Amino acid sequence: MDAEDLGAIPILDGDQLVGMITDRDIIVRAIAKENNPRGMSTREISSGELVTVGPDPDLSALQYVCSPASPEAGLYVEWLDYGR
Repeated sequence: MDAEDLGAIPILDGDQLVGMITDRDIIVRAIAKENNPRGMSTREISSGELVTVGPDPDLSALQYVCSPASPEAGLYVEWLDYGR
């Protein structure tokens, strides 16, 4: 991640996005607990639920998802092109 200057990496099952793993996920769920992330699965480290929008989202819904009032506040919202 450092070499490519990435803060988040998609987790794919074939060509379907099934999750994201962030540099924060690695710090909070592995390193801060004195675990070696190289010995952990992405499922153990990555954030839980993935929030996605399609290619033509309702912008008011997207604005809500990104607002502090939303239960999803602070999560990455992935913009998908028909599930990919």
